[in-house]
Amino acid sequence: MTAESRPGVEPRSPSLAGVDGDDPAAPRLAGAAAPPLVEGRVNGRAVPAAPASPAGAAADPTQPPGAALAAPPPTAAPPATAPPAAEPPAAPTAAPALPSAAEPAGHPPGQPGAAGQPAGPAAAPKGHPRRLLLLIPILLIVGGVAAFAGYRFWYESTFFVSTENAQVTGDLVQFGSLNAGRVVAIRTDVGQTVERDQEVGVVSIPQPVGSTPIGDTPRYEQTGTDDTRVSVKAPISGVVAARMASVGSTVTAGQAMFAVVDPTRIWINANIEEGKVARVQPGQPVEVHADALNRDFAGRVVSVTPASAATFSLLPQSNASGNFTKVTQYVPVKIAVDSGDQILPLGTNVEVKIRVGNAGGLLP
Repeated sequence: MTAESRPGVEPRSPSLAGVDGDDPAAPRLAGAAAPPLVEGRVNGRAVPAAPASPAGAAADPTQPPGAALAAPPPTAAPPATAPPAAEPPAAPTAAPALPSAAEPAGHPPGQPGAAGQPAGPAAAPKGHPRRLLLLIPILLIVGGVAAFAGYRFWYESTFFVSTENAQVTGDLVQFGSLNAGRVVAIRTDVGQTVERDQEVGVVSIPQPVGSTPIGDTPRYEQTGTDDTRVSVKAPISGVVAARMASVGSTVTAGQAMFAVVDPTRIWINANIEEGKVARVQPGQPVEVHADALNRDFAGRVVSVTPASAATFSLLPQSNASGNFTKVTQYVPVKIAVDSGDQILPLGTNVEVKIRVGNAGGLLP
């Protein structure tokens, strides 16, 4: 049955064939509008169909010429689930986005460095070889310093025995008057040089002037005559290290008034660990550094004491109990030092370095 024979159906004009989209294969007329879009679904959401444009309507100025003719034919869509709604007119095409302030001019979008744009493929760092070149000299310097420090430690421990447990020692001679009396004169002071038999002080000896009424105990007074005064003389030549009496003080017979030290009779008392003392022998050269003078002096080993320093203490250590704890002992070593015209203060600390072996041509 044709359209002409069906009741209530108006015959179709040949000029409008293919416009309503019944026959997709029918040719379209030139200038005819695109067929209306049917309702479909995009990403699970219903999209209403756009109203059909009337024939002869003006073309969209934003579309290039011939776009209507080049449009692909509509495809079949699933049945609509909602009534079609009118779609607002299409907005004009937006202008291309201008580069932002954070993005430099001429920088292509999407490249690394553009603000808000995804970074492109990471480029290989160009400064990596230069970093390696800078790191190699640093490693060489660190390695050289470590090697030098290790060699110095080996050299010092092999050819020397060193200790900081050492003090300046000497003969300190104390003397005074052999008679009891009162000091009336002092001829010298600390730090001054005195010669043997030089007068360093005068003591007035009291004379009996009577007796007490009870017991006949004699009374003594200072008469001030020359025959009652005695001189105090230095027994050796040296430097006055201490003065223990002043003018007007009373001294007893034999009480020390002065202390004199001979600079030529000064030595170093170094305490060496018992594990190293076997390498020390008399006659070995020694380098002595005096902390008080901040100078180095030459010396030599005179003798090694055949006993530990703890043996001469007032309370020697006794390990007779069962709770034995080994304690390192120290052996005193006497070292003669040539200080020249310098006077080493007695009791001051020094550092000694005893040469116990020959380097045999190795660099120091």
